[in-house]
Amino acid sequence: MRITRWTGALLLTLGAVACRDSQSPTAPVQDLAPVAALATEEPGSVAFDHFVADATSHEWANSYLLSLLSHYAYVSLVGAADDAGFLAAFEAHFAPLGLGTFRMIEDPLTDTEVIIAQNDDAVFVIFRGTEADPAALEFELRDIYVDLAFVMINGVHDGFQAGSRRVIEQVAAELENAGGRKVWLTGHSLGGALATVTAHLLRTEHDVTVDGVYTYGAPRVFSEDIAATFDAAFGARSQRWVNDRDPVPHVAPVVPLLLPYRHVSVLNNIVPDNGACVVRRNDTEMLLTTPEELASIVSQLDLADLASVATVFQAIFALGNLDDHDTARYASRIYARMPAELRAVLPEPPYPASAPTSCDGPQDLTPPVVEAEITGTSGNDGWYVSDVGVAWSIVDAESSIESSDGCETRVVVQDTNGITFTCTATSAGGTTTESVMIRRDATPPSGVTAAPDRSADHGGWYNAPFAVAWSGADATSGIAVCTDASYDGPDTANGTLSGTCTDVAGNTSDVAMFGFHYDATAPVIAIASPAEPAPDFFRDQLVTAAFQCSDATAGMATCTGSTADGDVLPTDAFGAHELVVQAQDQAGNTSSASRAYTVTFAFDGFYPPVENLPTANAARAGQRIPFKWNLRDSSGAVVPDRSDLFEITWSAPFACSATVASSDLTATYADSNTGIRWDPIEQQYVFVAATSRADAGTCRYLNVDVGSHATASALVRFR
Repeated sequence: MRITRWTGALLLTLGAVACRDSQSPTAPVQDLAPVAALATEEPGSVAFDHFVADATSHEWANSYLLSLLSHYAYVSLVGAADDAGFLAAFEAHFAPLGLGTFRMIEDPLTDTEVIIAQNDDAVFVIFRGTEADPAALEFELRDIYVDLAFVMINGVHDGFQAGSRRVIEQVAAELENAGGRKVWLTGHSLGGALATVTAHLLRTEHDVTVDGVYTYGAPRVFSEDIAATFDAAFGARSQRWVNDRDPVPHVAPVVPLLLPYRHVSVLNNIVPDNGACVVRRNDTEMLLTTPEELASIVSQLDLADLASVATVFQAIFALGNLDDHDTARYASRIYARMPAELRAVLPEPPYPASAPTSCDGPQDLTPPVVEAEITGTSGNDGWYVSDVGVAWSIVDAESSIESSDGCETRVVVQDTNGITFTCTATSAGGTTTESVMIRRDATPPSGVTAAPDRSADHGGWYNAPFAVAWSGADATSGIAVCTDASYDGPDTANGTLSGTCTDVAGNTSDVAMFGFHYDATAPVIAIASPAEPAPDFFRDQLVTAAFQCSDATAGMATCTGSTADGDVLPTDAFGAHELVVQAQDQAGNTSSASRAYTVTFAFDGFYPPVENLPTANAARAGQRIPFKWNLRDSSGAVVPDRSDLFEITWSAPFACSATVASSDLTATYADSNTGIRWDPIEQQYVFVAATSRADAGTCRYLNVDVGSHATASALVRFR
């Protein structure tokens, strides 16, 4: 790149010496082979699938992948005779990593070169750095920096701004076809300066949204005011990487009024520390020397004297280390500090040909993975219910195990509430300590007994549902649960319920039995006498009570009747009677049964001249008709003067041709029994029925009832 009014002298120097050092005409030609060496890439994924297109803060995958793009934007590929050949080789190499639609924009006047590629989520705009010949370095440095103190337009270094404006229209046109993809800018050294300026101009002049800017070893390009505006707009979406003593980020030196430049973006410093890389993220600006020494150097600056300018900048470069400006060193050191899970799925970096410290090569950044390997029978809740073996697996894929402590195999053969084993292993990646606590309880609960919710109901028997709860003891993990049971039948003389207890570890006790007697069924009562249906007995008739009680399970305790079994029932009183039997079994169940009977008298029927049914008695309408009868007890003797026992029904007249039973008319026209009289001479009862002449040609019934079973009926036909 050859521009007389260019403030990137440092850029040129670095680009020629560090960035393009291995690509100079006298240096070996480098190809892209390292970038193709994928680690354990996930099946079906490629490297740029891990790029976080919508990141709003630092992302390791983004930092590393953009450093690769910035690095290989420099590299002269084998067989690439021109830019077209370079782009074809660049595409062939990065397409397998997930990029496509490669474009290259070049301005011949300023030699500004931009590579554009994309994936499904993002468009990547990569600026190449300087390609100066190291032999012309001093001339280029003087030619570029002679205007450094004077050329700042609108707060932006004019040289970088001029290079950006030569390509920005084409870049903006390409981004119009982004199709909603996120826009990311990146570059190393001069490329980083151009990426920063272009991001600023796209946002402020072209209304193009830039979603992220990551730069590597870039110089200062903005004034204080523009830098503050840039940082407010991008925040943590803009990240700046500085590798150890890379001198380029330290130019131009900040000289108030003369060189009022300020860095932008969140700073990430890569610092080797005892052979390992340390990344200080969100760091403050590092100085190559003390402020006093730097002021002494700057005090020699005479912008009118090119030799003075060269001397000052050469002094600044001398404080740093141009090897640290190498793009390969940036990529390799970022890779070394990435999380292991990302290093497992992203390609390895292009390790620099000369690696003065192990920080540049593959490192073990993670301590060993220590895992306990436990053998034994698992119980519940983290307990083991058998002997337990504890061994340790110690794995470090990146370096060997340097030492270990407490990692021998142990066996736990006794119950314990908790014994802790600890294994500590150390590798080059650090030390890991893992502990595991073993709880062993292989002993089942003991002393398991059953307790019913109440005592037996009667005589050792249960006659209603009951519940039983088991309990026990466990010396180590404690009781978790014991059986609860209930019983509601069937009846049994020798019932059993079984139960167990289980401890927290899952051991179950032997079965404990609970024996019981259960009878919830009432006794059965069978009454043979009086018989069913209830009979009528004559007064003083000899009738024996006969009944028995039985119970199929518990057996009978008592069986008693109002008249004892085998005794004579009471029949001395006329009317309704009842034999009541009460029973109780051995379990306390009770039952009751009864049988009704009636004590009545023998009824001879009507005496002449009245004939009993079915004979019809002829009578003259209007005459009075005497009805006579008698009652006898069980011995046949006449029962005297009990007119109160009778109920007389003298029916209403009805047509003699009608088929009417005397019982059908009994309830109609009932007379009181006050018309009945006892004839002590004749020793009989008499009832005189009155008739009417209107009864002629009709029939009437007379019914005499004694209680509910003795009845006499006569039919009278009137003429």
